Amino acid sequence: MKNSLLAAAAAFIIILPLSAGASAGVTSVFDIGLGVKAQSLGGAFTAAHDNSSSIYYNPASLATGDRIEAQAAYMPAFYDTVYNYIAISYPTVSFGAFGASFSMFSTGNIDFRDSHGLITSSEEQRLIEIIAAWGAGFLFDGLYGGLSVKINSQTMGEFGDSGFGVDAGALYRIMPGESEYLNAAFSVKNLLEPSIKLASDPAIMPRQFVVGAVYGRPIAEEITAAVYLDGLISADAPIEMRTGIEAGIFKIARLRLGYNTYSILSAGAGIAVLELGEVDYGLFISELGMQHRFSVRMRFGKSVIEARRNREVVEQEKIEKKARLLAAQELESLRGRIDKMAGEAQKEERFKALHYTRGLEAYYENELSRALAEFDTVRRAPGGANYMNTAYYISVVENMLRRTGEEVYSEEILALYRAGVEKYVTEDYKGAKTEWEKILKIDPYNRLAAENLKEVNAILRNLESRR
Repeated sequence: MKNSLLAAAAAFIIILPLSAGASAGVTSVFDIGLGVKAQSLGGAFTAAHDNSSSIYYNPASLATGDRIEAQAAYMPAFYDTVYNYIAISYPTVSFGAFGASFSMFSTGNIDFRDSHGLITSSEEQRLIEIIAAWGAGFLFDGLYGGLSVKINSQTMGEFGDSGFGVDAGALYRIMPGESEYLNAAFSVKNLLEPSIKLASDPAIMPRQFVVGAVYGRPIAEEITAAVYLDGLISADAPIEMRTGIEAGIFKIARLRLGYNTYSILSAGAGIAVLELGEVDYGLFISELGMQHRFSVRMRFGKSVIEARRNREVVEQEKIEKKARLLAAQELESLRGRIDKMAGEAQKEERFKALHYTRGLEAYYENELSRALAEFDTVRRAPGGANYMNTAYYISVVENMLRRTGEEVYSEEILALYRAGVEKYVTEDYKGAKTEWEKILKIDPYNRLAAENLKEVNAILRNLESRR
């Protein structure tokens, strides 16, 4: 009779040490991870960005990808074992990023024996992990979340079983720069724990909690450096630390070193192939000896980040077009009403209407800084926050200023302008005039001050004529 349980256990023990990040046999053999880059950094890849290996390490990071990416590897290992994988990430403009991977360990020449110890057959064991992942930005810029579902299966001869699992993760790009960046991340592996049963006792892949960080910055001209760090906690196992460092040279070559608390030392290099992708190499030293690994990453298609920016520009232009039409209608209505407003009861209303109209005129003339100051004046007046479409125009103008990069008024000019407005409201017209004239000494062509001085001078002349 075949002793399938002993054979399966033997094959499993053979494969477990191959994992660069395995926790002394308590985690899945697939903890070896995806991507030679990630593996040669000690497996410290939870907080990494813009890499399809995130399908395995942290699905949230998929959303930071810029283009379609595919990577694959064929890795002969020890004891007739081969590790293969293929992974594809697909970022979209509107729905986050999707990813999928297929990984397989195969071990051949596993002898099955009968009760007398005689070989009855030689079989191949296969362990397969299939992952489908999704990640997207949410809540605010720089924060991403993701979820992945996976199927793990094991077959050997006529025996086999499959288990279903779920991973989740989050990534926050604290400093999202290209040359200097800082990322922090958290992931839960096996949130839903896969279970595989070939005999009477199932093998359950335990839940793991991983905290990671990455910091990168230039250290010399055309030379960059990045430090990767992960801490992993799983049930009934000591805390595992994974760390790696990477140096980039002229955006062409990258050199890597990695280490983890289970004494697996790694080194590697990556060579960029134009802008199409990268070929990665890793050398891994453990108690079993040395192992060489290679993988290839290729990128395709247009930049999704650029497409998102273009979409935002188009959407903003639609908003601006709508705002201009509304501004034209409101200007026509308000210009005739302002002069008819008189008496104490309507002073506040006239003040808001006057500055609101000036804001519309400035916006229509594309003088965004002046428009923002005028609308802000309306907002600061009693009941001004809800006056007509003040909040709407402030939002539109602020977005236009961010997009165009136009300089806004200095704090000094805004302080003088607001001081003048406060005196104007209390009917200290001479005081308002003095404050606004100070603006013209700083900026002789400031239309914000000039328009308001025109108004206050008219009031002062009118008061003088009554005496």
